[in-house]
Amino acid sequence: GKLNRVDFKKLSDISIKRSEKKGTLFKAKGDEVTSLCCLVKGRMSVVRESSQNGNGDNSQLKRLKSFHDGIKSLLDIENTQDSDLEEFLRNPDFVNLCHENQFIEAPQWIAADLRPDGDRFTVSFLCVDDCEYIKWTKESLIECIRQNPNISNALTGVLGYQTARALLKSREYTKIQAELSLRPPTEIVSPNVNQQIVETEEKHEQIHVRVLPHEDDANE
Repeated sequence: GKLNRVDFKKLSDISIKRSEKKGTLFKAKGDEVTSLCCLVKGRMSVVRESSQNGNGDNSQLKRLKSFHDGIKSLLDIENTQDSDLEEFLRNPDFVNLCHENQFIEAPQWIAADLRPDGDRFTVSFLCVDDCEYIKWTKESLIECIRQNPNISNALTGVLGYQTARALLKSREYTKIQAELSLRPPTEIVSPNVNQQIVETEEKHEQIHVRVLPHEDDANE
């Protein structure tokens, strides 16, 4: 569904603008889901372990240096901001990258049917750039969704679409890592237990929810 101006205003009124520095551990594996955040600037790396090193530096992978050209040919880099994707793929704990206009906790909210209650992250999120994001606290957003069916329907569509895209991308990265022998074969079967499989029709269009933070909360 689509949101009208009134619904956008309702979401805007309960939103908060936040920022994090490059290298910050945004969420750690085991943390409880307490908010929904939309990344508006920068990137976050999704990893199985929080090593505080966004692109990883595994000594076992040094042997791959001689295969640099081969690695480059395997990478399908969609835009210039991921020109350093090779460095992420060298980390065997790397799962995915979150980009601008993506909801960071989309899989968790979809898995919880937009009502997370005690749900915890099975992966960690590291800021690999200086990041800015819009945040909605769990309590305020759940109450807003309860009172506004249009917002609930729109978020379900957006978060479901982004979760499905994230799953497909993580599988793509896993295949590349497998070809590069970055991971034991036993780990290839389930590339990302955190992502939830969401069935979407091919004609389903992505809905971009762009919300300006409430002025009173901008400096919190």
